[in-house]
Amino acid sequence: MLKKLSSVIKNPALRSAFKAAIAALLLWSANSHWSLAVLFVATVFYFYFRSGGLRPSYFFSFSVLLLSVLFVNPWSSPLSSLIVSAVFGVLFFLLLSIKNLVFVNRRAIYHFLNNFLFAAVFLNFFLADKSQLFFVKYLLVFGAIFLLFKEATFFEKQYINVGGLAAAFNDKLMAAIFAFVVFQFIWAIVLLPLGFLNASALALVVALTIKDLMMARLSGNLDRQLVLRNITIFIIFSLIIFAASSWQP
Repeated sequence: MLKKLSSVIKNPALRSAFKAAIAALLLWSANSHWSLAVLFVATVFYFYFRSGGLRPSYFFSFSVLLLSVLFVNPWSSPLSSLIVSAVFGVLFFLLLSIKNLVFVNRRAIYHFLNNFLFAAVFLNFFLADKSQLFFVKYLLVFGAIFLLFKEATFFEKQYINVGGLAAAFNDKLMAAIFAFVVFQFIWAIVLLPLGFLNASALALVVALTIKDLMMARLSGNLDRQLVLRNITIFIIFSLIIFAASSWQP
């Protein structure tokens, strides 16, 4: 037993999985008492900052993940608590593994995590009652979109020519511009009589389309063919979402 525990401690992947499992268990147990919720937050902070040292480039993902799981109210029912806790555990494992350089192909894993966090932000936003604290909720969703875009550009710079276009690429400016564009689409989506799932899906399609264009712009691969392909994909998925909607106010 001690040998198995020692192997877990020495293996970075198993160590990350062990920490993620503990965090997920604490989240699932937090509905019984508020002190367990405090313990959950303290534990994930400890695990994050003790894994791979302090790397601010991934702190945005960590912050959005933690706030998303707390705002979604995972304790509304036993089933939702189990599902949210399991999903959080998987995402927290991916984040810790990326931070600890566990994966060989970190690029694909990171962008999967980044895209999933976009989905979590939109689900939280469209589930929320926007009649209360209207501007606060809109500012929070804009801030989350901006941070996720900014971190994605920072991460992507590791894989392209830093002496070329990437060197002149202003992370904050471009992230703010693209976040503002997505934010304008969200304003329009709120006015449509869509359910929260369809509205979230449409916002995600917008964000991922714009993100793909931003990554192409960063790498210098943005051309007419790629723009037309993204527009086509956006139109197709938008039509599917509209067709699946009940269109009831």
